[in-house]
Amino acid sequence: MNPIIAIFYELLARPLYNALIFLADVIPGGYLSIAIIILTLVIRIILLGPAAAAIRSQRAMQVVTPELDKIKKQYAGDQQKIANETMLLFKKHKVNPFGGCLPILIHLPILWAFFWVLKLGV
Repeated sequence: MNPIIAIFYELLARPLYNALIFLADVIPGGYLSIAIIILTLVIRIILLGPAAAAIRSQRAMQVVTPELDKIKKQYAGDQQKIANETMLLFKKHKVNPFGGCLPILIHLPILWAFFWVLKLGV
């Protein structure tokens, strides 16, 4: 097995599978569908922090966007000046241009592992 897949399996897929089986055992009647719903809710609650950070960053970028457009129009031919003014604008408003997408990247491996658990039954 590929070492990256083995790490992915051991760190994410197997614990999710074990949690799913545990929930199915604890729930009266052993309904797997209810266990899946509960585990999905638990995962969403855990990932709420990074999702909220991404939303805050996206809103901050929406506030800065009109000023970015002005800078691009004002310094249309000078890419270096546009880059410098953009960085100054980001520092002034304390905006991280990657703050909107990087926290969402935390979700991907977890969601892939959960899909893997549901599809393959690891």
